[in-house]
Amino acid sequence: MLMIRLNEKAVASSSRMAGWLAGRMDGWLDGWMDGWMDGWTDGRMHGRMERWMEGWMDGWMDGWMDGWTDGRMDGWTDARTNGEMDGGMEGWLAAGWVANGVLVGAV
Repeated sequence: MLMIRLNEKAVASSSRMAGWLAGRMDGWLDGWMDGWMDGWTDGRMHGRMERWMEGWMDGWMDGWMDGWTDGRMDGWTDARTNGEMDGGMEGWLAAGWVANGVLVGAV
């Protein structure tokens, strides 16, 4: 009788120990897996969002800067070229008119 009780206590104790260990292992594994999955998912989402934002910002800034620079350079070049062309044409025409006697007293 005493032997049976000791045996029952040992079985109960080992069952309790097995349950405790199984619970600890399950908790550790669940926590580790949840943390890993959350980190992996969050990392992918953050990476995707950052790439999208960087691409959008780079594209917007490049487009804005290129447009501003191109417009400014085109305007400056056009004004300079047009001024030189207009001045050259006027000088050439005036010289021609003077040579032909159209403009008397010019130059």
